[in-house]
Amino acid sequence: MERFFNTAGPMVMRRNYCIDPLTRLDWEEVQRLIRDERYFVLHAPRQTSKTSALLTMMRALNKGGLYTCAYANIEIAQVTRNDVAQGIPAVCNAISRGDGEIITGGSAFNIKTKSLRMGNFSQEETKALWFQHTEETGQEFDEAIFPELWEDTFGQPWDERIWQRDESYSGLAITVWGA
Repeated sequence: MERFFNTAGPMVMRRNYCIDPLTRLDWEEVQRLIRDERYFVLHAPRQTSKTSALLTMMRALNKGGLYTCAYANIEIAQVTRNDVAQGIPAVCNAISRGDGEIITGGSAFNIKTKSLRMGNFSQEETKALWFQHTEETGQEFDEAIFPELWEDTFGQPWDERIWQRDESYSGLAITVWGA
């Protein structure tokens, strides 16, 4: 299967052009926080591989054998924003594999030790994504285009990935470049 720029959902390295999400964080620091049983929050703009980073962390930690990690998507609670009676059971159902530990003392929302931040892609990461496409398709980019691409996107991943998408027109497969 030919790889492509993903614009929705977690990255799958064998299917999508992507930067390894663990290289975009201080993975040693994350492991230390986990080892020291410290809570952390991962902040990042839209489509900067937060979910991919969490799933990759989960797989790496599970593979290491010291931890058993699970991923729970609790987005279902968004539809119940104004109805706590429905929202809390929705969240509980999503994380029902937990051990039932109750957080006591202070606010359950002020427990983090550190806020981690994944920013937009750097100029080097942006070029690396485009070069992945070149390596697989043979389509080369004039070096002069990269400063303009950077000025247009400043590394915001969604902007980088909307430039290329595959569509069909009158039964023909075509690649569309541009927003």
